Amino acid sequence: MCTACSSGTGSSADGGTSPAAATTSAAAASTGALPGEEALTPPPPDPAEAGHVAGLAAVPDGAFSGSLRLRLSGLTSYEEKVAGSCAGMGTRPVLAVHLADGTRLAITFAGGRATSRLQAPGIDEQLLLDGVHTTVTGSAVAVTADLLAAGTSERVGDLALDGRCA
Repeated sequence: MCTACSSGTGSSADGGTSPAAATTSAAAASTGALPGEEALTPPPPDPAEAGHVAGLAAVPDGAFSGSLRLRLSGLTSYEEKVAGSCAGMGTRPVLAVHLADGTRLAITFAGGRATSRLQAPGIDEQLLLDGVHTTVTGSAVAVTADLLAAGTSERVGDLALDGRCA
């Protein structure tokens, strides 16, 4: 009986390897990679990055107020009203917010891929944004994205930030 065959991994109760796991192992052996190693490969630059930067250029620098939903697998989850700043919106946009517990989140659009940095006591986590969607209407901005562990393609959470820069 296979314990996790539907996901492509796992082993059978009699100690054998499931067909899916054997196929994954064989494919990895033929390429010289380890199973799961593809998650350790950094994602390519985001082809939409220039469009995000161009869209955000219409947003004024200044104070930010809005809401944040942030989920990090196995670490934390936030959903609250936030305040912060919009800086460098015309060249290298940075949306930075402070949460009620003092945690700071900064989202930066530069270098071919948006990144986020979460800082709190004992935590300084750099993450890559993937599947980014930005919406700009006047001074209103909304950003949604999946979060990847820095330097990898491993999804570790998601975020949604929306509000106004003034």
